[in-house]
Amino acid sequence: HLSIRRQRQMCIRDRYNIMPKISFKDDIDCTCHGKMKGEGLGKLPTDVERLLEKNRDKIISKITIFRLPLQKELTQALNALTDNSVKQFLKKNDIDSLYHLGVFLETDGGDFVYDKQANFSFVEAPKGFLKQPKLETSPVSNLPGNLTIGEMFDAGRKRMGSKFYYYSALKYNCQYFIKESLEAVNAS
Repeated sequence: HLSIRRQRQMCIRDRYNIMPKISFKDDIDCTCHGKMKGEGLGKLPTDVERLLEKNRDKIISKITIFRLPLQKELTQALNALTDNSVKQFLKKNDIDSLYHLGVFLETDGGDFVYDKQANFSFVEAPKGFLKQPKLETSPVSNLPGNLTIGEMFDAGRKRMGSKFYYYSALKYNCQYFIKESLEAVNAS
């Protein structure tokens, strides 16, 4: 009994060190998930990867940056969990609120939200997304002609390297992700 418990504890503790190192050189044909590419396997949630593959050739006609303030309750919870670090950070940097930043992609085949939370997120935009209360928007200029969703994804991933998948609230956050994604395709 004790040896099983020790083994289980070791597996839970060690899986974070072992799992990211696993990679596959070849594609895998899985009956549940379909064909998965070895180079990115395990890095994107399955639903995001499927939606991206389905829509990667859609041409982006317009990109709008959006900024949405985090709910006051979430900011308070983060502050409580970090022993007032969030409050101190906001005060030190003269910031009144925390925001989430992302981009709204308009294409010939539907609209999408492209952003980073804890992971890269790519979802079909809900109707009225840009009409949310307190949502601030800014159009992106210098959009390259015939830019596809796949080209934007590939360019951003290439520019950021492993930081494309990594999240840090203070350094590799949604703001970093959007800035690097847009600069990767020479949009501003």
